[in-house]
Amino acid sequence: KKSNLEGLSVRSQWSSFVCQLVIFLNLADTGQASTIILCEMGVSVVIEGWKLNKFLARNGTFNRLLGIGTPPKALTQMQKDTDEYDKRAMRVLSVALYPIVGAYGVY
Repeated sequence: KKSNLEGLSVRSQWSSFVCQLVIFLNLADTGQASTIILCEMGVSVVIEGWKLNKFLARNGTFNRLLGIGTPPKALTQMQKDTDEYDKRAMRVLSVALYPIVGAYGVY
């Protein structure tokens, strides 16, 4: 059992949660999806939210914002490296993705 979150990307968890939530809300809004699909997507959003909760608890976000939970722990070198790689990857992804989304919106 892996009890630490070293090597896992916080930004990818955020983007995964937001994507799952948008898809779920879109399916719920259209009203054309079956109940099974909506339930599956709802459970997926809950699971992604739970994972995100783990990251927020590790970073001490709840402690800083709400005064509950454990205070943030010092980041290990592996977590610092992961955050640095993650920042670089998201920057490259945004440089490629924003023009594509903008061009599709114009189209």
